Amino acid sequence: MKKLKLTFVNAKDVELLSREQLKEITGGSGSGGPLTKCLTGPCTLSVQGSNGQWVTRDGNCASHVDTSGPFGIPNVTCYCSTGLGQVPLSSNGGVSRCTQ
Repeated sequence: MKKLKLTFVNAKDVELLSREQLKEITGGSGSGGPLTKCLTGPCTLSVQGSNGQWVTRDGNCASHVDTSGPFGIPNVTCYCSTGLGQVPLSSNGGVSRCTQ
C-alpha cells in the first residue's frame, strides 16, 4: 500500500484522529460504517454448536443503525435476521453476506 504524505498549512486548528477513531467513522474494513449498504431479501445463517453440529436458519437481510459512537456518525450493521438477533460472525471476514 502506498503511503500518503500530507502537508498542513495551518496545523494548529487541526485535530488528528487515531486509527481507532478513523475506524469508527469509516467502519474499518467493510464491517459497517456510515456508507455501508445492506442487501434486502432472503438469507441463511449457519451456526455451529458447541457439540460440532451445524444448524442452518432461514431469515431476511436486515440492518441496524447505531449513532452512539464518536461524533454522532451513524454506524450501519447488516445482518441476517433469523429471530436470534445479531449473531457474531467468525467466517467471511466477520462481514455479513447481507452487506453490499
